[in-house]
Amino acid sequence: ALIVRKEGEFFSSLRWRRDVFWIVPLGLTGVAAPQYLTFLGNHLAGAGMATAFAPLVPIFTAVLAALAGQDQVTWRSCLGIGIATVGTLALLRVENLEIVQGKTVGMVVLVFQNLSYAIFLVWMKYLLRKRSHPVALFFLASVAGWLILATAASPALGSIDWAHFPLSVWGAVLFAGLG
Repeated sequence: ALIVRKEGEFFSSLRWRRDVFWIVPLGLTGVAAPQYLTFLGNHLAGAGMATAFAPLVPIFTAVLAALAGQDQVTWRSCLGIGIATVGTLALLRVENLEIVQGKTVGMVVLVFQNLSYAIFLVWMKYLLRKRSHPVALFFLASVAGWLILATAASPALGSIDWAHFPLSVWGAVLFAGLG
């Protein structure tokens, strides 16, 4: 974003009538839905299960990109998808394709989380090829996604005891956000 700003073309590069339509849907599929569903899936299925589902993003992305005609299906891509699928199933310790008892809803949420982000990646790849300044579109979509999340989370923010958090936590949050 700094390179675009330096060139003085940050917002003027967008073709607003064409690009503004994509900002909120991209923010929803690429930031808001994946972040929310990650937290929900982690809560419902556990951190181990959420970690085990992480390899689904490249699997879903490769399949969706092939279906959208963005990538060729080769024996190497099929091999990669197969290896990643077997690895995911091994991490989940799936035997006889039985769902882990009591974690079914969380697992479904995690599948949708990965699918949402894969849709975003394939969609962005398409748009990045067609737009005059893709960095501005990506930045604005990210801001839109975070605004959607902030709006959804704002009712719960009032119930948090903010003074309870030590200064070191605030420092870590600032470092992660600004550093």
